[in-house]
Amino acid sequence: MVLRPMPGLVGGLRGEGGGGRGGVVAVSLVGPKWAKGTEMRARGQPPPPWRGAGAAAIHSTMTGNGDGEDDLVSYRTLRRVVGVLGVALPVVVAAWGFALCHCLRVQPSISDYYALRTRDAFVGILFTIGWFLFAYRGYERRDDVAGNLACVFALAVALFPNTGTRVERLVHFGAALALFLVLAYFSLFLFTRTGGAPTNRKRMRNTVYRACGIAILLCIAGIGLSYSVLSTQVFDAFHPVFWLETVALWAFGLSWFVKGETILKDIH
Repeated sequence: MVLRPMPGLVGGLRGEGGGGRGGVVAVSLVGPKWAKGTEMRARGQPPPPWRGAGAAAIHSTMTGNGDGEDDLVSYRTLRRVVGVLGVALPVVVAAWGFALCHCLRVQPSISDYYALRTRDAFVGILFTIGWFLFAYRGYERRDDVAGNLACVFALAVALFPNTGTRVERLVHFGAALALFLVLAYFSLFLFTRTGGAPTNRKRMRNTVYRACGIAILLCIAGIGLSYSVLSTQVFDAFHPVFWLETVALWAFGLSWFVKGETILKDIH
């Protein structure tokens, strides 16, 4: 059986996927594993197994009526949730910290909120981001690998505090660096891929993706400098690491907002 393109979705998806994946619209957006599930349901067969809690939740939505539109809505929602969590992490821990100390002073870094009761939000949000990225499925295997690595690094940042033993600190900072690098990779190399002629909105989205990726890399460099050559008593009083981490997370969140078609969606 041949799956037919869904009316009203062609314009929104054209130019968004990897090369040579036009034709069946649902396949172009959701990637090979999602496409396989759609095809199997169309033949009356059960869909393939799903990975992780986030994927299971999406699967429950998809099996409602067998319509590929549910697949697309769920996938966009996943991307938006990841974006919301990235933006929310520094805001939530900082606001909770203000309430605990009855002041408007931020900690030297987001990781330092682990030492306060705010560790609950810090660990919880990182775990949620990690599992959503584990459930994320893109167009090619490298999308899956990037999501899996981001999940591992996010969990390592959450499980190994920056105030623990020497080994725990090394794991924490190494995982945090690797996590930011993977998030930059998503924005610079995965989200910017285009199949066919890109629309004007797709070009605009690619500009946002690249800007977000570059911002993350600049923040990584700034954090390194803050811990080394720029570290002075006066400079550290402004807590530059906290603000650089916040900008990097907001850039990450913005790129996933755009990928989830929250903004700069194609005009039909």
